[in-house]
Amino acid sequence: MRGDIRLNSLYRRLVDFLQGACPDAEMYVVGGTVRDILMGRALKDVDVAISADPVTVARAFAAEVRGSFVWLHERIPTARVVKGWATPGVKGDATVDFTTLRGGCLKTDLLSRDFTINALAMPLDALSDNTPNLVARIVDVTGGIDDLRGGVIRMVNRENLIDDPLRLLRAYRFSAQLGFRIEPDTLNTITELKTLIHRAAVERIWSELKAILATANSTAAIASMTDNALLFELIPELHATKAVTQNRHHNLDVLQHTMAAYEAAEAEINDLDGRGLPYPERFRQYLHCPPTTMAILKLAVLLHDIGKPATRAVADDGQVTFYDHSRVGAEMTRDILLRFKASQREVELTSKLVLNHQISSLQSLGMRLNPTFSPEITGNKRVMVRLLNKVSTEIYALIIIALADTQAKTLSYRDEIIQMAQHILRFYHEQYMPRAQAPRFITGHDLIEGFGLRPSPEFRLILEHINDKALEGTINSRQEALSAVRAYLQK
Repeated sequence: MRGDIRLNSLYRRLVDFLQGACPDAEMYVVGGTVRDILMGRALKDVDVAISADPVTVARAFAAEVRGSFVWLHERIPTARVVKGWATPGVKGDATVDFTTLRGGCLKTDLLSRDFTINALAMPLDALSDNTPNLVARIVDVTGGIDDLRGGVIRMVNRENLIDDPLRLLRAYRFSAQLGFRIEPDTLNTITELKTLIHRAAVERIWSELKAILATANSTAAIASMTDNALLFELIPELHATKAVTQNRHHNLDVLQHTMAAYEAAEAEINDLDGRGLPYPERFRQYLHCPPTTMAILKLAVLLHDIGKPATRAVADDGQVTFYDHSRVGAEMTRDILLRFKASQREVELTSKLVLNHQISSLQSLGMRLNPTFSPEITGNKRVMVRLLNKVSTEIYALIIIALADTQAKTLSYRDEIIQMAQHILRFYHEQYMPRAQAPRFITGHDLIEGFGLRPSPEFRLILEHINDKALEGTINSRQEALSAVRAYLQK
């Protein structure tokens, strides 16, 4: 453990302010802040436990630094101050959380926390850049320092998990974020208490789940949550995919296939440069802007076949089919995200990815993203334009999902999909986007003045037809566009 502290000026001002404003109060830096200091991680926020009224202190500190005051309405009185001073090495605002000392003393406070690695504290004056022998000043009543050294997530006690069941999910977030293992007793307790998760607010559950999905290595956490059925408490629709057998293209049931696809998707994302994907920097830009995109993509992989149990049928020849499972799955996905009270963007994007997860659900295009139909896509600009009109920038996510999907089947066509992705993305960047960003050759005004048409629903059809031709490169001037309108009207 390193134990060095990298502070920005906000946190230095915090120490000076509290020592002046609350000279007689007990004040400690606690929880994740101490953990991150010991791990040598840049501080994203600072947690302060204080014997004075935390709300009053937070308001005064917010006024002192001209920051934003937020009352968090937690079970334990807690307030937050947010200030737009980036911590070294960390983008975004700096935050300070103030909470009252639980039980009125530090030991009781630490014993009421979730996991031993978070049940750590140090005196406020230790929060400086050059504190000698920092570890010796840390208060550790649960063995948290040893668990930090061993990379272990260990509950402080069972009652604390019952007291706040969201901690069942937080165990997996810390495991995924820190690369730590959940020790057996804690894991068994999570399994026993999993149904209590419904006592937590859905907004908090959604926030924790997104945080797990957003980590670089979440596969083990998701697999463990599946094994002990905690994931099914969050998304019961996934449980219905268990033991649902598939057709000859699959040697796994739907749930097993989903887990294999999730692992493959994460591998693709974590090694964009080394796995042959074209335009890796463009993929990175897509996945990180906005920051929630990564989590939404991974959630879409988890839900991509969620419509299969409801659409499973067996044909006369014995073949198993799942006709329309993408559309059904997209509708189910929308319901799931609404249940989580997700944002409109999160709802729309996840359901869109599930709807188009193979790019084979675009039946109106008459195509599939697999080697059998690849010449139809890559050799036909009209089909590529219709595809890109429908999915736009989500083409990046759909390529990753298609790669993950094929690797979880009996036969993988990964190389063929990579080849197709190269064709599609080259067309997207070199032809489609430059044309899409250029001024349109004609407008509705031209249809009125040049052809005597009246505004009607046909306007949209004509303009879309001309725009598609321009995106294909078939039309390259205003004169050609007008000629194409004449030909369209004659037909």
